[in-house]
Order: sequence, then structure tokens, then C-alpha cells
Amino acid sequence: MGNIRETQFRLDSQRRELIDIDSETDQIIDLLVYLTPDKAEALRPTVRNLLTDRRQLLEKLQAAYNRYFKDLQNLEIAEQQLVSKAEAYADFLDTHLVWIRSSSTLSLSDLQNSLTVLQKLVYPARWRRTLSDVERSFKTSPGPWALGLLITVMLLAGRRWARREIARTAELVNHHRQDSISLTLRVLALTVYLAIGFPFLMLLVAWQLLQLPGINDFTRSVATGLMTAAGMLIGLRFFYHVCRRNGLAHVHFRWHEAIRKALRRNLIWFTPIEILTAFLVFTMTAVREIAFGDSMAKLALIVQLIALTAFFGSILRFSGGIVTTLLRQSPTGWLARLRHIWWTVAVGLPLVLAALVASGYFLSAVHLRIYLGLTIALVLGLTVLNSLALRWLTIARQRLARREALRKRKAKQAADRSAAIADEDRIQLPAEPEIGLVEIGEQTQTLLRTVMFVLDTIGLWAIWEPVFPAFGILDDIHLWSYSGVVDGVATQIPISMANLIMAVVVVIVTVIASRNLPGLLEITIL
Repeated sequence: MGNIRETQFRLDSQRRELIDIDSETDQIIDLLVYLTPDKAEALRPTVRNLLTDRRQLLEKLQAAYNRYFKDLQNLEIAEQQLVSKAEAYADFLDTHLVWIRSSSTLSLSDLQNSLTVLQKLVYPARWRRTLSDVERSFKTSPGPWALGLLITVMLLAGRRWARREIARTAELVNHHRQDSISLTLRVLALTVYLAIGFPFLMLLVAWQLLQLPGINDFTRSVATGLMTAAGMLIGLRFFYHVCRRNGLAHVHFRWHEAIRKALRRNLIWFTPIEILTAFLVFTMTAVREIAFGDSMAKLALIVQLIALTAFFGSILRFSGGIVTTLLRQSPTGWLARLRHIWWTVAVGLPLVLAALVASGYFLSAVHLRIYLGLTIALVLGLTVLNSLALRWLTIARQRLARREALRKRKAKQAADRSAAIADEDRIQLPAEPEIGLVEIGEQTQTLLRTVMFVLDTIGLWAIWEPVFPAFGILDDIHLWSYSGVVDGVATQIPISMANLIMAVVVVIVTVIASRNLPGLLEITIL
């Protein structure tokens, strides 16, 4: 539109120059010096007519540009209205789409259909076609396949060596003079190495199949299921190896033995259920050539959610290692005080999602399950990051302790130099204190907890932000109303479920902030 404005100004300037046609004609005739005066004068009528035509054309062109500019303005207004309407519809869908049934409610027929689907799923002809697609993919892209298989062999062949290195590093960590954060980072890398072997092979097969043109529907669905299951397997295997003997949790992070064993023991049975059901859910959701695939997907998702509830119930039971250690270390902390609330949320949320699946909200439950999985990954990732930070701080305090011991030795040497020279070899070093995590300064721990809380809040917001509009439906649930004046008019103002939930959240945050205000001010000032 700026270019149109510039053109309009130029046209208007040219039209203004032609307001006095006679004057402009005289100027042109005067420029014809190479003609005799009679011939130049004979051209005057022609020049005048041309200038008149030019002025008329400029006026018409200017009018056309004015219409064009107005049409663009109207088009822009219409486009803005369309965008506004589209945003309104998008908000409406975000609010209500989650609460729209995507399948039938769970019934006995779903179990019968699942048995039929299982028979079709294991039908050999389907898997022969999938193997044929794998062979065709290998012939089409032999380079990526060869490189991927070579990496897979390297990841699987060195597993025994990685376990030995983790055990050897644990011995170095137990010798405080040789301990350093680099040892922990080395074991972290070895843990990742142990976790990605088989998942990498799954990702390789799935990725290569999805890149192959013309694959059949069943192969594409299997590749989609493999891709999702491999991503979950990486996270579960990583945390399983974190909790292994002589591993990060055992030697480096110094987690309570009951916590480490409980996590490792429960991951052994939980991992195969999680991976198998995830593969079935996403494979059956994507497949189109097998009828009633959604029945098996619903049952698989319900089994997965029940297993998740059992997993949380086992590791978070009040007599278990996690809660017992929490109560022992911080009996008056908020995690300890609110343990009944977060235990109910952790154990009950998967059951709520399972109820959504049974009620017909299958796709909504799938998306919420993905967000829940990302939340669990965030919490576990921040737990490892927090342990790494505490480990670094512990090593730093140990180094300070050794420097202090060396300073005391030098002071003793200076005070009794003659005896030191005579018998220097028999000087006993002060004992090196072994500093544990509980001895790290309270101020540093408070600052670290604050940083972890901020990171956790940002991460949770980023994960669950797409779901927030769906809770806008709570504004439509009116609990009661009160009389008020709006714009000078008496009216009934409703109190919705969203208002009540927000009020409860504000009260909880206010109580927590008021009780922790001195510590917050100290952190801010320091």
C-alpha cells in the first residue's frame, strides 16, 4: 500500500503540471528550435490535443489507483475480520475439542474386537510385507543403513566395557584425592551409552521405513509405533542405568539405597509393559487397513495407565524409601506436609486418564498421556541435574577442606620449623573430613532449590500450555451468583468453577509465600 501511495503522489504531481494546457503547450513549442516558426506553430493544435489526452489519462489512472487503494483497504479490513473470526474459532476448538468424544465408550465388544485385531496383527503375510519394505529400503538407501547398523554394533558391542568402566570409576570416586566432577560426567556419558543401544536400532528401522516412498499402511503404522516406543525406551533405560550398582545414583549422587533399589526394581517390570502398550497404542491409532484397531488401542492405553498407577503407588508409598527419606531429611518441608496431596495426584491422574479412555475421550487421553510423560521426563531430568549440581558443590567443599588441612599443616611447620626440619617425614596431616550433601551450606541449597523450582515451573508451563485453553470450559460451570453493579446497571454476577479454583490457588500460594518470605528476601538481597 505504500507503493500505491507513492504512485498516487507522482500521478497527482504530473496532473498538476497539466492544469494550464496553453502554458505547457507554449513551453513545448519553444523547445522546437530545430523547426522553423511556421512549422512549429503548425504543430500547436496537435501538441495541445496530446497534452489534453495525457491529462485525461492521468485523471483516469489516478481515479483507478484511488479505487485500487480503497479496495485494498477493504480487503485488509476483511482479512483482519477473517483472522479474528479464525482465532475465535481456534479458541473455541481449543476449549471444547478436548471434551468431544473421539470413540465409543468401552464395552465388552472392545475386548472381542481386540482379540480379532490381535489375530490380524500377527498374520504372517502382513509382516512379510513389512520385511519386504525393510529389504527395499536397504536397497534404496544402503549408505544410511550401513552407517546406522555400524553405529548400532558399536553401541551394543561396548556395553560390557561400559559397565566395567562405571565400576572402575566408582573406585576412583571413593578415593577423595582422585575424585572430581569429570568422573561423574564420564559416568553420565557411559550411562547414556548403555541406554541408547537397542532404542537406536528401533529408531533406525522406523526412520528408514518412514522415508521410503510407497510403503504400505501397516508398515507405516509399525514404524510410527516403533518411533514412539524407542523414545520412551531411551528415557526408561537411562534412568534404569542411573540406578544401577556403582552408577550415578549409587556412588556419585549418594541416593538412599532404598530409593535406588525401589526405582530399579520397579523399572524392571514397568519398562516392558510401557514399551509394548505404547507400540500398540500408536500403531493401532495410525493403521487404517485393520478394522477395529481403536478397540485394541483403547485397551492398551488403559493397561498402560493402570501400570503407571501401580508404578507410582509402589515407589511413592508412605512406607517406601522415597517418602521415608523425605520425612527423615525434611519433616517440616512442604513436600513432606503435602505428601497426601501429591501422592493422590501422582497415583490418581493416570486413573483419571483411564476413565477418560473408557468414557470415549480416547484422543484427548492420548494427548494428555503424552503431556504427562513429558512432565515425568522433566521431573526426572531436573532430579538428575539437581544431583549433578549437589555433586559439584560437594566436591568443591572437599577441595576447600583439603586446602584448609594444608594451611593448618604449613602453620604448624612455621610454628615449629626446627622440629619439622629434623623430623619432617613424621608430620601427620590433619584428617581430611568427608563432606556429605547434608553439610553443604543451607544458603547454597536454598538457592539451588529456588533455581530448580523456577526451571520446573517454566518446563511445566511449556508442556501444559497447549492444554490450558481446554480448561476455559470451567468458566461455563456456574456455582452461584451475587448481585453487583456493572456500568451502572444492577446485575447477577456468576461465580464459576474457574473462579473457585483460582481462588484456592491464590490462597495456597499466599500461605506458602508468607511463611517463606524471610528466606526469599535473604536470597534476593544476597
